[in-house]
Order: sequence, then structure tokens, then C-alpha cells
Amino acid sequence: MKITKEKIIQKAKSAKRESKYIEFKEKFDVQSSQHRCEIVKDIVAISNSGGGCILFGVNNDGSPSGYDISSFLELDPAIITDKIAKVYRYTVFGF
Repeated sequence: MKITKEKIIQKAKSAKRESKYIEFKEKFDVQSSQHRCEIVKDIVAISNSGGGCILFGVNNDGSPSGYDISSFLELDPAIITDKIAKVYRYTVFGF
């Protein structure tokens, strides 16, 4: 079952905990390969579960973490897309 974008946004605005559709990330260091790999994993998992969103700068209880996410906002989305494509090609097609 696919959830609508509007419902995801509504759930995200009031979320106090993570769910099938909502993932909280306290911080995201664009220079960290570990953080990038984790984001790719989370994006693929959410996509496979029917959609959702990742909220950056949010603690596990839904409160703001205070982490400056400006470097993430400046990140070219193509970088993450390329990482997802590499993982997807390898796991699905084996190359």
C-alpha cells in the first residue's frame, strides 16, 4: 500500500518517533562515507516500503537536534542518486 505525499508530510510534522514512513537523522555529515551509505540504505528501505521521508536535524524523540544541516542542503542530490544507482545495479543486476 502506497501512502500519499500529503499524508507523509502530515505525519512528519507531528511525529514524535520513527515509523515505517519516517526516519529521524540527528545529523548528517556530507563528508562521511558512513553517513552517506546509511542515507542510501534508508532511502532504499523507505522506497521499498511504499514511501516516506527522512527528517534531518531531528532527535529520536522528534525534537530538533540543533545540528546545522546547511552542508546537507548544499549537497547535490545527484551524488546520493549515483550512490543509490550503484547499490541498486550491484544488488539487482550483479554488476
